[in-house]
Amino acid sequence: IYQCDWSSDVCSSDLQIYSGYGINLNTLNDPTSSGQPINNSGITLKSGTASIAGGNINIHAYETSTDSAIYGLNGAITITAYGADINLGTLANPIYGGAAINANPFGTITATTVAGVGGNVSIYVTATAAGNYAFQNSGNIVASGAVTIVANSTTGTAISNTGTISGLSISVTGTSTTATTVVSLAAMTINSGGGNLTVIGNNSAAGSNTGITQSGAITGANGSDITFTSNNVISQNGAITLAANTSG
Repeated sequence: IYQCDWSSDVCSSDLQIYSGYGINLNTLNDPTSSGQPINNSGITLKSGTASIAGGNINIHAYETSTDSAIYGLNGAITITAYGADINLGTLANPIYGGAAINANPFGTITATTVAGVGGNVSIYVTATAAGNYAFQNSGNIVASGAVTIVANSTTGTAISNTGTISGLSISVTGTSTTATTVVSLAAMTINSGGGNLTVIGNNSAAGSNTGITQSGAITGANGSDITFTSNNVISQNGAITLAANTSG
C-alpha cells in the first residue's frame, strides 16, 4: 500500500510509477496558499495483474482555493486495477477543489474483474469555483463492473467526458447551479450481461440550458434500460443499439 499526504503540490518529479497490492493516494494542499495537490505530467498506478487480484486504488485530493484538486494535461495519469475497484473520491468525501478534476488528466481508467472480484469504477467530485469543471476528462473508462460518476459544480460544467465509458452498468449524475451545460458525454457501452445506463443532469432550477448533451454510439445489453433525465434541455445525438430482450 502506498499512502502519502502533502501540504503542497505533488509534482511530476514526486510520482511516476507505483504498483502493488492496493494504492491509497491522499493529497491535501496548504489551506493558506493556492496550488494543485496533484499536478502531474505522468503517473501510472497499477494494482494486481490479469491473473492475480490486487487491492483497491483509492485517490483523494482536497484543495481549498480556486485551483484544481487534480490537474494533468491530456491523459497524464493512467490507472489500472485487476480484481479490485478504482475509487476517485467517495460519496462522503469527494475530490474537492475550485475545479475537482481538470484539464483532462486521466488516460485510460481500467478496472478488471479477476475471479469474480472487483472491476468497479467510482468517481465523486465537487467543484466550488464559478465556471470551473467538476470532472473534465478525455480518457476512456473501462470497467468489468459498475461505473458510477457523481459530480457537483456551480456555474461550470459538472461532467465532461469525451472518452468512451463501458461497464456492466453506468450511472452518471451531474448537478450544477446555473451551468450552460451540466453533463456532456460521448459513446457508452453496457457490457454483455449487464444492467442499465442512467444519466441525470440538473441545474438548480428548470430552464433552457443544456442539461445533458451526448454524442457517439450507445450500446445496451440484453434487458438494459437507458434513461436520460434533466430539468433542462436534453440533446442526445448518438445512435442507440439495444440487444433483443430475451430476459423473459
